[in-house]
Amino acid sequence: MKKMFALFLALILVLSLVACGSNTEATTEPTTVPTTEPFDVDGYKNLVSECVTEIYDSSVLLSNVVTFEYKYIKAYKNIAGSSATPDAEKVVSTGIQGLEENSEYTEEFLKSQYDDISAMYKDIVLCDADNPEINEIKTAFKEMHEAYVSLYNLAFSPDLDMSILASNHDEYTSTVKNCKATLDIFLS
Repeated sequence: MKKMFALFLALILVLSLVACGSNTEATTEPTTVPTTEPFDVDGYKNLVSECVTEIYDSSVLLSNVVTFEYKYIKAYKNIAGSSATPDAEKVVSTGIQGLEENSEYTEEFLKSQYDDISAMYKDIVLCDADNPEINEIKTAFKEMHEAYVSLYNLAFSPDLDMSILASNHDEYTSTVKNCKATLDIFLS
């Protein structure tokens, strides 16, 4: 029994030494917080400014197309009667032809410009900056872009009712113009 008791004490002593030996403090490595580069506000403003200029310039061209379409519809109705409706494809081709005859711009240019603006739009609205100034810019920019897209669709799929065509044209061009003025202030 003494041997068992001695063996038991020896075992307790060994376990307590092992326990004391493993009680060292774990060293902690300093944690590094991943740093993100600060949002480039000036770069963002430059991109928006470039796109605003593109939208404005393209809107002027589209406005001219719609004006040529309006004139064609008006002349058609004067000749064929006020209840007559011209062929929509002929209206669009007349609007594009008017633009091409009176400037160096083409239908392909308008469509290419639309694609370029759409690509820039995605970059602008998908930015993740949580900044009140950027949010104001983004809101005005979205409104301008929406009016531009509506004007583009109006030019390539015009409403054949002259009063609706004129009303929509005025609304979209006014919105583009007003948003540009607002954005010029935000971007300065």
